[in-house]
Amino acid sequence: MKHVLCFGDSNTWGYIPGTEGERFSFEERFPGILQGRLGAGIRVHEEGLNGRMTGWDDPHTPDRNALKQIEAVLETHRPLDMIVVMLGTNDLKRFMGLEAVDCALALDVLIERIEAARCGSSGGRPALLVVSPPHVVETPTPFGRKFDGAIPKSHAFAAAYAEIAAQRNCLFLDAAPVARTSARDGIHLEKEAHRQLAEAVAGIVKKTLGVG
Repeated sequence: MKHVLCFGDSNTWGYIPGTEGERFSFEERFPGILQGRLGAGIRVHEEGLNGRMTGWDDPHTPDRNALKQIEAVLETHRPLDMIVVMLGTNDLKRFMGLEAVDCALALDVLIERIEAARCGSSGGRPALLVVSPPHVVETPTPFGRKFDGAIPKSHAFAAAYAEIAAQRNCLFLDAAPVARTSARDGIHLEKEAHRQLAEAVAGIVKKTLGVG
């Protein structure tokens, strides 16, 4: 059996837009849908955390720094054949003062730590898919005003992440043309968007791992 890790934030966790932390069922959120598309020969491991940041500490929400978590996560799930990383949206909270290029630079360090962990089969590096997050969208009910000014910054994700992915010899997917965030809160995915994202990721996983 092959093993795929989905490492991300609330959109990997399955946060239902417009709620106070309710969660889509496993069959409705993207890692669960991905599991269904890939079949019994591949095990999908979920590591989604609400508020997770690419490489910084959120002063309002502790223990959300991916750089501080990644080694333990990899040790938990090793050996891995492929890792899907989708992070960055939380970095755009207004009070952090970060741009998409800052997220990409943190992503570069994250990839470096994944490579150093040698968590693939026989101590190698697993295949790595970098997913540029969906765009933040305008909403009449903003998410606590935390994401004021994030829309144009989120549109810069794809170019910044694609550059890092190419430098690090990673696969790349821009999620923005595939899955649109909900107008209910501007940052989370509805059920249909989870399905769309999962199908796009499944195609890449199948091709990369030679299954299906």
